[in-house]
Amino acid sequence: MIKEEIESYQNDSSTKTIAPVLIALSFIIGIGIGALLLSVFSSTAKSETNTNSANVSLEDFIDEPYLQNVLKIFNERYLHEIPDKKEVTYGIVKGFISSLNDKYTSFLDPEEANQYRESRDPSFDGIGVTLKFEEGYTRVETVLKGNPAEAAGVLPGDIILEVDGEAMDNQFPTYVSSKIRGEKDTQVTLKLYRNASAEIKEFTITRARIETSNISWKELDNGVFQISISQFIDVTPSDFNKAWDQIVTEILQKNSNPTGIIMDLRGNPGGYVDSVKHVLEEFLKQDQIMMMENSKIYGKVIYKDKRVGRLENLPVSVIVNEGSASASEIFATAIQENERGKVVGKPTVGKGVEQEVNERFEDGSILVMVFQEWLTPKENRVSAENPVKPDFEVDYTQENYSNGIDPQLDKAIEILR
Repeated sequence: MIKEEIESYQNDSSTKTIAPVLIALSFIIGIGIGALLLSVFSSTAKSETNTNSANVSLEDFIDEPYLQNVLKIFNERYLHEIPDKKEVTYGIVKGFISSLNDKYTSFLDPEEANQYRESRDPSFDGIGVTLKFEEGYTRVETVLKGNPAEAAGVLPGDIILEVDGEAMDNQFPTYVSSKIRGEKDTQVTLKLYRNASAEIKEFTITRARIETSNISWKELDNGVFQISISQFIDVTPSDFNKAWDQIVTEILQKNSNPTGIIMDLRGNPGGYVDSVKHVLEEFLKQDQIMMMENSKIYGKVIYKDKRVGRLENLPVSVIVNEGSASASEIFATAIQENERGKVVGKPTVGKGVEQEVNERFEDGSILVMVFQEWLTPKENRVSAENPVKPDFEVDYTQENYSNGIDPQLDKAIEILR
């Protein structure tokens, strides 16, 4: 459907031109929302394996005689050179995963895996968005708040058609990211299709050196504090949790009697489940349900607040948008369904599953696999069809941004008062 929409637009708009815009963006690559979450962000996974699957053979999943016949014909008659055994194997694995029709499960060959590992460096040159793969195209999953991508007008859902004139259809986010990345102060040109308005936009982008900070805060008027989390991730969950604890300490040292907290999770693509639970325990009462998880191995597991948080008695509101996913949705629904506070903004991505990142292969390849789903405290499922819906839906436009106006933040402040 996406391909047809793009082709239809291109056929109808051959005379349209769009002026290039000079912007500096940062690029983050990870595992998550699409076949790759360039948002990502891997969830913590339990180490046990399902003993019932220990004796699985290829015959359980593929028609071996059929495959053998196909390979025999290729070996005898194919005109061009056939790749080596490893490359053919990678192709078969990717084909198998493609047959699952699961945009959250993917396979990274060694080269792609290396790009992913390099992307976890908190300092990098690039562009301010996370990416996902859907219907043959890599598209923008989230635009990270506070980065120039937001100022430039790049939006979640924008489809990347070209990078420096090279077509990006059927290219996974790892490849697209390798083309977007480069040394700071150099330029890259992106052609994007925005299906919400059925138009193609072209941006000439100046790359910049980005130093990421996942948690930041500032004091607003009347003792209200705004805490912004760009992603629930660090080198390890423990590192993120320590950083969060330090932020809370800094806020209470600044003002021992805050009047309210605004949790700004706009553009937050997710992160560690253990970390979002740690942050939730700062706000919920002991024994309140934070979330549930459901897996093939463990069935349904309920997670309750187990510690006394330092912000439990403060009013709280949460801001989300079309780029908020996964762990940020876990946070928003826990606050919402425990009637702890109100949610403001726009409906979220709708990512109700968790992935594990398997790096147990000798060649360095990575298998990213959905291994369980998460449920809200009231046992609701979150999906693209059923995202987190704010209590107060408020727009935040490019014009608002350019004029220094933030209606979503204003509403979150109003709620606290």
